[in-house]
Amino acid sequence: MPYLWSAVANRPAVLHGNDLAAADVWSLIVPPRELLVGGTTFAPFLSRVVKFPVGSGLGYVGPAVFALLVGFAITERRRRGTWPLLAFVACVMILTLGKALHVGGESVAPLPGRVLASVPIVRLMVPSRLAVFSALAVGVIAALWLSRASGPWAWVRWVVALGAVVSLLPSTPNNPASQVVPAFLSSSELRAVIPQGENVYAIPFQKGDEMVWQATAQFWFALAEGYVGVLPDQLRTGEIARGLSVRRGRPQDPQEFARWMLEHGASAVILDDRAATKYGEMLQGAGYRSFYTGGGVSVWRMADTSSAPARGVG
Repeated sequence: MPYLWSAVANRPAVLHGNDLAAADVWSLIVPPRELLVGGTTFAPFLSRVVKFPVGSGLGYVGPAVFALLVGFAITERRRRGTWPLLAFVACVMILTLGKALHVGGESVAPLPGRVLASVPIVRLMVPSRLAVFSALAVGVIAALWLSRASGPWAWVRWVVALGAVVSLLPSTPNNPASQVVPAFLSSSELRAVIPQGENVYAIPFQKGDEMVWQATAQFWFALAEGYVGVLPDQLRTGEIARGLSVRRGRPQDPQEFARWMLEHGASAVILDDRAATKYGEMLQGAGYRSFYTGGGVSVWRMADTSSAPARGVG
């Protein structure tokens, strides 16, 4: 209750733009890249017609699931529980579209989600993530439909249900099989190289690894940037603020990087060895040099600075 009261009384800022985090109509029927069947094939098309792809894959239903729902509506239309279930699925799907109907990235018409956009707490939700509730209801519908299969045409229901399952199978992820945390973060060298509380900028292998680094180091140092989801407008200061890594981002203008570090009180860079080829030249151009290498990382500081390292709080 204290949490809910604070959220209602203080009206926290909305970090997710509704359009950014809602599903497009195309994303309901076109498989996202993460799916095994058709994901890679249709990914270029989906990226062209969906202008705000964040979370759009979460709302994916697919033709096979729609066929299952239609079959359930036709064959079970005389049962009392059929229409409340279908109505629930329809309502949740509409809510995943956000406050406006988007087709191919273009706003076409307002939706009921517009009303919820002003309701405390509820206005902070990510529309496309509501699909988890419709997925639960679809599972219940599938179970009921198959349990009632009988007669010579019972096999049709099983074929449709199997097609729905196959259409939702995920593809093999491209991420590494396991996350590799550089040994430096858990070694005694860390405390000798980086003063406690120093504000550092981490460039890891993939987005979010910097948070694992800080946790592994038992929060010995502060982070100038960390992956915490969507940033408030005042913190969206470009690609550097979003985080640089091997798998995400690209080398920035060296002078811009040096300026950003100065403005944010960061005095060192921890660079994953796997990122050295990609970002080493940028750091050198920004006036940094590597003064420590070991344990899977290198630590960089300004070559001409003699001041004490900047310290942070978290």
